[in-house]
Amino acid sequence: MNPDAKKILNSLRCPICGGQLDLLSYTVPQRTKEYNFFCVKDFRHYGIFLVHWDLAAIVTQEGVTIFEGSHQFDIVQKSGHTKITIRDIDPEERILDNVKPKVFKYEKELFDFSKTNRDKILNRIKTILMFQ
Repeated sequence: MNPDAKKILNSLRCPICGGQLDLLSYTVPQRTKEYNFFCVKDFRHYGIFLVHWDLAAIVTQEGVTIFEGSHQFDIVQKSGHTKITIRDIDPEERILDNVKPKVFKYEKELFDFSKTNRDKILNRIKTILMFQ
């Protein structure tokens, strides 16, 4: 692996649980093609797409999923854009299909996941959505 990519991976931690990131196994049934490195504790917490095969390694996309009460918050940042999706969930963290998700899109990156934690992300989401 590119040494720059290795430095990036070693410096990043999951903002939800503080876990390290690792390449996701393609044997996982719920894998996604949007990310290639995930939180080792729970792949739903935090994921990034790291272009590690080029000379200049770069993170092109990152996403966080937070479960809070009866809602699931998905945050995806890619190329200067942020998308926040709010879904209703049941007590076992399963998405309720009969309720349409709320989607908010912004033309800038609103989060720095390297300098935050779960509570700060939730507070930031609530602040952003207050002005919608």
